[in-house]
Amino acid sequence: MHLPYRLRKGNLFEKVKKKIAIALGLILIVAVVIGAVIKTNSVSTVNVKTAEAKMMEYEDKVLATGSVDVVDSADLVASLPGKLTLKVQEGDRAEKGQVLAELDVSEQRQQLADAEDDLQKAEDGLQKAEANLANARKGREEAAAAVENTGTILAEAKQNLDAVRALFQEEKATQEQLDVAQQAYDEAEKGQKAASAVEAPDPASLALGVEQAKAKVDAARTAVKTARSAVEKGKLTAPIDGVVLQIAAKDGSYVQPGMPLITIGDPD
Repeated sequence: MHLPYRLRKGNLFEKVKKKIAIALGLILIVAVVIGAVIKTNSVSTVNVKTAEAKMMEYEDKVLATGSVDVVDSADLVASLPGKLTLKVQEGDRAEKGQVLAELDVSEQRQQLADAEDDLQKAEDGLQKAEANLANARKGREEAAAAVENTGTILAEAKQNLDAVRALFQEEKATQEQLDVAQQAYDEAEKGQKAASAVEAPDPASLALGVEQAKAKVDAARTAVKTARSAVEKGKLTAPIDGVVLQIAAKDGSYVQPGMPLITIGDPD
């Protein structure tokens, strides 16, 4: 029985196609096996870097939003007008008594210098008044002693003159002796009058001058204290330990009394 030509040709083509597919499959298997063998036998090269081990600080920062509870806080306000100079920034930690800012107190410093000059003058005046009083009292004492001394001399001269006169009347003393006794008495009398005529300053009036000078010194000291206090008010110090929470005025700005400047608090 003979098959048609077209059918035989188709069967032959299918056989060839199967053979080609089988051959390609074998080739692929062989290639995979060869690749695996090559990969197994090959040596891979890895680059390795080394470094010396050192102790270092590691700071781990976490950025987050939240709120801070403040246990205690205080507001610093300007007590006088002036230019502001800040010594801290927000977030700085400060200790109690630390200067956080300063105000320009050049005018107050000049007032303090003037007050100190006035105090020096008042103290010099008091010292002079006290010296005058001491001299007056000493002069009074010396004048009284001189009057007493010349009085004693005058009494002795009078007694001697009386004795010489008695002797002269009895012709037991000469005229010359009487004249000498008389002259001594006259000189003693003049000395006593001169001592009595000395007018020493009145200590009572000088004592009043001392009290007035003391009052001037007290007033001058008060003025110095007030001026020094004004200068000290130019320094804004931390009333508590804490953190600078807020600065309400700019550095170099001109502030007025009562103006809030810095808030410091102790965060929990």
